[in-house]
Parts: sequence; structure tokens; C-alpha cells
Amino acid sequence: MQNVIRCKIFISWAVLAFLGLAATQSYVEGNGGYQNITSVVPKFKPWREWSSWSQCDVSCGGVGMQERVRKCRNRQDKSSKCFGREIIESRPCGDAPCGTNTVSCDTVGTVTDSLNIPLEGVEICLGSIKVQKCITITHTNEEGFFSVEGICADSEYAHLLARKNKYVTTRIRLKVNETGRAFATVKLLELVKPTIYYHPESKSRMIGQSVKFCCKARGSTKDHLFTWYHNGNVVDANLYSRDPGTLEIRTLRLDDAGEYWCKVSSKISFAKTTGMSQTAVLSVFESEENACNKKPGVKLIRLPDDCSMASSSVVHRNNKTYIDVGMCSSVKCPAKYADISEGCGETVADISCCGPSERKEINLNCRDFVLPIYKTTKCGCQECVKPVIKVRGRAYGNDPITDPLRYGYVERSGKRIGRTSYDGGFTVDVPHGSKRLVLTFIDRFGKLMTTTKVVSFKEDGGVTFHDIKMPQKSPEKSFGSQESSVTSLNGVRGQNSVAQIVTAPNGFVRKDGKPYTGKVRASVTFIDPRNESSYQESPTDLAFIDDNGESLPLQTYGMFEMDFRDDDLNELNVANAKIVLDQNQMVSTSHARKLKLWSLNPENGMWEEEENFKEMEIEDEQVQPGPKRKKREAPTTFFVGNLEVRERRLYNLDVPVENRCWLKVRAYRSPDFDPNEQVEGVDIVAINMEPKGGFRGNPSAWGRFDSTLTSKYGACVRVFCHEDKPDVYKAIVTATLDSSEELYAAPSGHPVNPKVVGVQGDILRALDYRRSDHSLATGKKTSFQINLPKPRPEVNYTGPIYPEENYAECVRAPVTDNHFRFYRTEDFLYEYNTVYMDEHNCITWTPHYLNWWPKPLEYRACYIKVHVSGLSTVIRAKSMGGTHPETRGKLYGIRDDRSVLAQRLEGPFIGDSAACIEFKCSGKLYDMEEPDRTLVSVIPQGECQLHRMNGQLSQYLTEHPPAVEGESASEFRMYAPPDPLGHNYGIYTVTDDDPLIAKKTALGRCYAGSSDTTSRIMHARKGVAIYYWCTDRNGEIELP
Repeated sequence: MQNVIRCKIFISWAVLAFLGLAATQSYVEGNGGYQNITSVVPKFKPWREWSSWSQCDVSCGGVGMQERVRKCRNRQDKSSKCFGREIIESRPCGDAPCGTNTVSCDTVGTVTDSLNIPLEGVEICLGSIKVQKCITITHTNEEGFFSVEGICADSEYAHLLARKNKYVTTRIRLKVNETGRAFATVKLLELVKPTIYYHPESKSRMIGQSVKFCCKARGSTKDHLFTWYHNGNVVDANLYSRDPGTLEIRTLRLDDAGEYWCKVSSKISFAKTTGMSQTAVLSVFESEENACNKKPGVKLIRLPDDCSMASSSVVHRNNKTYIDVGMCSSVKCPAKYADISEGCGETVADISCCGPSERKEINLNCRDFVLPIYKTTKCGCQECVKPVIKVRGRAYGNDPITDPLRYGYVERSGKRIGRTSYDGGFTVDVPHGSKRLVLTFIDRFGKLMTTTKVVSFKEDGGVTFHDIKMPQKSPEKSFGSQESSVTSLNGVRGQNSVAQIVTAPNGFVRKDGKPYTGKVRASVTFIDPRNESSYQESPTDLAFIDDNGESLPLQTYGMFEMDFRDDDLNELNVANAKIVLDQNQMVSTSHARKLKLWSLNPENGMWEEEENFKEMEIEDEQVQPGPKRKKREAPTTFFVGNLEVRERRLYNLDVPVENRCWLKVRAYRSPDFDPNEQVEGVDIVAINMEPKGGFRGNPSAWGRFDSTLTSKYGACVRVFCHEDKPDVYKAIVTATLDSSEELYAAPSGHPVNPKVVGVQGDILRALDYRRSDHSLATGKKTSFQINLPKPRPEVNYTGPIYPEENYAECVRAPVTDNHFRFYRTEDFLYEYNTVYMDEHNCITWTPHYLNWWPKPLEYRACYIKVHVSGLSTVIRAKSMGGTHPETRGKLYGIRDDRSVLAQRLEGPFIGDSAACIEFKCSGKLYDMEEPDRTLVSVIPQGECQLHRMNGQLSQYLTEHPPAVEGESASEFRMYAPPDPLGHNYGIYTVTDDDPLIAKKTALGRCYAGSSDTTSRIMHARKGVAIYYWCTDRNGEIELP
């Protein structure tokens, strides 16, 4: 009996599915009984059949290539998927030897960049871009020329590629000349990392709804690879739509909630480049009630000083009285109609916000009046107020008044969007959902250096002010293009140069790539970090994107802009130059060896690596000595890098730094540091100083700076730190409101008081906290300096410094945790509104007849100027409903402010003072129907008597009844003018998209006594509405 040999083959179901096959089981009768066998039958095949091989592009010589392709069927039900990435296969062909009678085949060509400058060392290879395979044949020479044998002229499109590092790989398209020779002119585009310009937006949904997130990127190529992440894990690619930058999730579950972001990378394998989007938060709720808690949270507002009597509903803290008015959580409710067929963004009609749905009126008995208070008792989902996001400011050179950027160009992400005004002012609308704003300012007259800034803004809505300081361009120097030129990079008089730029003879070319011969006009502007104040001129936020898409900080050793022009002021490019860095200028040898040359990408404000430096020994005669450089007999160690000046003109000498932390800072309304009176929108700047030792000539140089705006949770600003030695890194921290008001830092004292600074004693001693006036009593009080030790992971640490990975803990830290403090010094002002609204967050606006701001997104601020002769006193203004039936006799709000003493040079009365008091403007209420003439009462709180009224204001009020008289000799009353009158009447009115900006502008005009200009100095006798005499208790006018 013949033996039967049995072989068992195990094939997994997954492998069968991969092969496009399905398995069925059957039984057959054989030796020894029934046997179980698996029969394989075809199922739906996602891949189509391979096409035929293309014709070989050469007939002999063995250097040809042919291809075949296959396509995916793309079934609409998406029940199957095409596995594997090979959609094109290629193989060599034409390997038959060429006979002696064969016509000679060869190809010649030239390769240039986008500016027609010849490129040396370009790799000419045989292959395919799609399959990313390439066989090197030759390289271009210094003139960009190449020659390839074996590529016949009868092939119009051979599979030749040109590739070079930092350039987009390009297929060479051949043409045939009259002699039958194939030739090509190739232009390589510079490789630009993919940049995400549209980020996914945070959204709220209910269970069972759908959601769509979108990422959009731009770069050198249109084809990008997108990867989506959910809470740090890669999302199943089956959820991607046909557009790979879009993520669609249907039938949402609770576990779909969390953080989403995308990563984009280039499909070009020769240059791995990535970009990471901002994080979007998806909230998934079972119902609207779960999204918006019906029970309001606690919101304490301060009451007037004459409402401090005991009551069960008030709270006393720091000699001030507060009451809880309730506040709803500022979250978005789930969209009512969530369809993924809609666009990426959401309109106001699609979403609703959590806000007050019920209020209760409380009447509080004060000293001379009854104070109405509307307390939120229930929250619910309602229509959202979509905020307007704007950035305003002024761009200037040395001084904002005498040296503004007049009619300069303003670009956003590389695209021109407008011009500055005559005084350098600008306004930029920020698209909703933006996470990063990059602005570039260009001087049309060429006196100021082109400056790119990453500017902060309020994502929740509002206007942010920024001062843009632009460096003056360095004076021009002239030399012949056939000469070698050396330019020193030095921004501190009396110090050695940080580096030198050496241009080679005949190294200049025109924009069209043709060599330039003639006179060169050169201006090289250097931002020197050894000058402590130069950080204000530094462009961007000194960050780069690594290969993982993370944004990481750099430490600078100087930035420079190069401007080369011919006699007709046409820009010139530099094809051959060197940058030479003297190692002796840097104490840290490790930094010197890590140093790289970077160029600025004006679209995203990120620095991109240009060149590494090579260590070389150079004789002193080869470089120009600095003012303190002594000639040495032995060669000096330098670091040398190549430099090509093309489209980008701004470069940086930077070192990536790994030791990174976060610093927690809060801003307060007064030195009481009341947690209920924190100030939002304050620009916190941390200037990271050079590591201990620093520059050999100046150990106090700065290395980078970071800035961020305070929110209701304070601010977390990035700093460098060191785990082993706390004094290796130091930082100077400042705080500024609206680019004009400098806040004071908490005093350091002798000794330092931890309760005042906000940091517990043992930590404070290690940080060596010192306010700027610590050693000099007459010094400024607007900054502090600290050491920056990195917290150890095993230590239970509650700030004020957090490791980089603990950013969320820094943001969410309670006010009782360690933090540094700033406070305002100019803010005596007290404001009370009957209907509470957070003016830093306009989405808290709610419709109510007594709302101080009747119309969202159009805020009108009104001020009246009051002159006081004698004592500086507190002036109160009450705004009541005047003519509207719903508000007549009801309180809109109260304002208290102290009159400000005039400057000595303004007039003979040294005792002059004035106050600018806000009142509620007249006009239509929230229903936009019948207007209300606000009844305004101005009452000094001291022994004062109304002396006289502005004549033009008196005439206007007479001509626009009803007229009203004050109830006492000290009270001034009027029905607020419905018209914006101006400084001739002593009434100042400004309308803006943001209430804080409207108030600031109107207040500045009131201080200046002008309808056009603003001032922070009180001009007490200009543009006054009413005049008071104030005396002491004996009836005498008191003069200081």
C-alpha cells in the first residue's frame, strides 16, 4: 500500500483577506476516512489588474526604465480596502548591447533654482517619483550642467529625475533639438516644509451625532500625508474622508470625546518634513443639560465702598465687600444640527452657548441709595455671541512719535493685507479659529528692517494691542562685485564681533540668475543679544518645527538681515558666501558645536535649518580683527558655514535647547492681590538670559524671549531651566497692558516676603527673587529676575516653575498655588454694572434692558471730563434709565474715580486736577427699538461745589430737552447727549468692536482733551465739561 504524505498548511484569515480571497470548508473522502480541507475561492478584489508594461525608453545600453500601474476599485460601501502602497511598479529595460552602427544616444541639460541661479551637485538619477526609487547616474557641475549617455533622443519623456537636498525632486522633461540631441532645462523649487494653515476647531456634540475635523496645509508639493491622533493614539485610517486632511466620525459615543490633532508630512522620502496642528477638543454629552450645568458657579463682584454694611449675602475680604452674582460656565453647547456634509467650521446658527436663563433681582441698602443687583439663578443653552478678534497696534523705529512706519506694508502669513497709517497704526482681523498669527511689516522707504512678528491675540474674542519695534537698517557700504568683502556682526560698541560674513569675488547674481559685475551697495543689520534691550526688536518667537512636528524653542546668538543691491537699487542674490563664528566669543563649547544657521519662513514665523557649521583653524589675517581682538601667532578656532542669499533675507545663529519649563504668573488690579480682581489681557514677557558664563564679553546677554497673555487663570510662559544647577539659567520677567501701561512686580524687600511675592519661602530662596529696584532704590519696579531650577519629577511641586510636560498642570493650577505677581498702579477706578458682563470675554453678554452694553459687537463708550480746583477728590457718576419705559429710574451702573493732578507746566494752579468719568451712552437698548436718554449724575465725594459748565455743552443741553437740575449744589445732572459731541463740549465718545478698546480710546482722548489724539498724562484744563471747587473742612481751598 502506497504511503500517503499529508502536508498541513495554515493560512490565516487575515492573510487571505489581504490576498483578496475568502476561505470555505468542505470534506472529501480519502484514505482513512473523511479529510477536512480548505478550499480558497475568490471574493471581491479591491485592486484592479496590472496594466501592461510601458514601452522601454531606450533601445539598448541597459539604462532604460518601464512601468506598469494598477488602480484601486474604491467601492463606495468601503467594505474593502486596498492594502499595500505599490500602485506603480518599475523595472530596468533595454539591456541589449548597442551595436557599432547604432546612433549615439546622450542627453545634456542645466539645473537652476527658482531664481535661475545654477545649482551645483544636483543628483541626476533614473527612477520614479511615485515609487520613490532612483538610480544615480551623474551630478551637475558648478555651472549646473550635466550630461547623460544612453538616453536617446527618440524618447521625449525619459524617467530622469533631478534631486538635491532642500529642493523638490523634479522629473526632467526632455526636448529634442535640430541635431536630434535630447536636452533639458530644469528648475528646482526650494523645498518648503508643509505648514498647517487651517487647524481643527473644538466642537461639542451629543451622543449619536456626527463630527468633522479638518486640517489644511501648504508647502512645496500639493500631495501631503495626514495622520490624525485622538488622545495621543493614531486614529483608524478608515475614518478619513476622501480628503485625507478631513476626519469624519459618525454616531458618536462618549469615549470619542477628548483631544484631536493632525500631523502632516511630505510624501517626498528624500526630505522628511512634518507639521503638527493645534489641539481641538471634542466634548460629547448625553444631553444639553449635561453640557450646561443649570446651577451657576460662584462669581464675586466688588460692591461700592458705601455698600459695606453687614448682610448675609455679602462677603468681606481685604477691607472690601463682595457679593455673589453667579456665573454660567463659558462652554459651547452641542450643535443642534451636526451633519458631516457641512463645511469644516461652524456658524453661530449651528451652536449655542451656556448662559443665564433666569435671574433674580436683589436690592441692597447702601448708605444713601438702594443698589439693585441681578443674580443669575439658572443656566441654559442659548444663542452665542460670536466674538470679533482683532489685533491693533503701531509699528515704528526708534520712537513711535517721531519715527513711525508710515504707509508700510503689512503681510499676514506671507500675503499682503494692507498698510499702516501715517502714524504707523494698523488693524488686522484675525480669522475665527486661528491659533497663530504671523505679521510682517515692510518699510517702503528702506530705512527700517523688514520685521516678522508672531503676535498674541484673544482667541475668545476682543482686541489686542501690540507695539512693533523695527530695527534701523545699518548704513550702506559699497564695494566692487569682483572684490572679497568682510562684514562684522556686532551690535555693541566696544565689543568683539560675534561673527563675520565673507563674500567671495564674483559671487553676486541678479534676480534672473545672470552674474552681476559692478558696484554693490550692502547693508547688513545685526540684532545683538548682548544688548539687553534688543529683544524688543527680535522677530518671531524663536521656534522651529522638528521632524516629529513639535514646535521647539531656540536660543539665539544673533540675528541678521542682509540687503545687497546694485546702483539702481535692484536686489542682488549671493551665490557664494561664508559666515565665520569665533569660538572665543562663546564660553559654552557645547553650544558652539551645536550652533546652526537658520532662516526665517515668513509664512509661519518658524525658523528653518539652513546650514551646519564646520570647525576650522583660520589665521587671523583671514578675518578682520574686532576692536578688542589682539593678533595671535597661533591659528584661531572658528566655525564656518556656507551662506546663500536668495529669497529669504533674515538669518539666525541659534542652538536648540532641551531644558524647558513653564513659569506661572498672574496679574492683579491692586497690590492687595485679591484673587477676585485678576487682570486679563496682560502681556507677560520672559527674557531668558544667556546660560551662566554667557558671552565672554558680556555675561548678561539674553538668549531668547517668550510672551503670552494672561487669562482668568493667569499665564504660563516658557523659560529655559536646569535640573542640577539652579543658577545656570536666569530670566527677567515684565508685564504690560495694552502696550503702554507697565505693571509693578511684587516687591522683593529685605528680606523677601513670601506672602507678598506669592511663592513659599524655601522655594523663593532657591529662585533668588529680586525686583528691578532691589539693589537700587531709585530703579524701576516693573520687572523681576529669578533663577530657573527645573523641578525634579519625584518632588510634589506646586509651582511656580513646571516641567515642560506639565503644561496642563501649570494652566489649571489654583490661585493658592505658588505663582509670581504683578499689579496695576494706576487703577483707582471702580466700576459697577447692574447686569454683570465680563468685558474680557464678550460671549458672556446677555440680552437685558439694563445691560450697560446694549448691542454686542458694537460697543460705545462715553466719558465726561470734570475739572477740580483744590483737593484731588473721588468723583462718582451714576447712570440711570432716563426716557425709556422699561428702564426709567432704574440703575445701569456706577463709576468712581479719583481726579488726577495736573502737570506743573500746564498752568499757574499747581492744585489743578481732573477726572474722566465714564457714563452709559444714550441710544437704543438691546431690542434695538426705542432709544433711551440716559440720566447721568456727577457727584464729587468731598466738600465740593459746582462752579460752572462748558458753554457749548450748556447750550446743547438747552436745545435738546429734557433739561434737568441737580438735587444739590454739588450735583451735576444731564440727559446724556445722543450725539458724539467731542472735546469742545467735554464729552468723549468712541465706538469699537471691543468694549475695553472703546473705553481705553475714549479715556485717552479725555486725558488729552482732544477728539483726535490720546494721552496717558492728564491735561486738566483742556476739553473740560464741568468745573468744581473743592475745599478742606475749614472751607479753604487746599493747594499742594
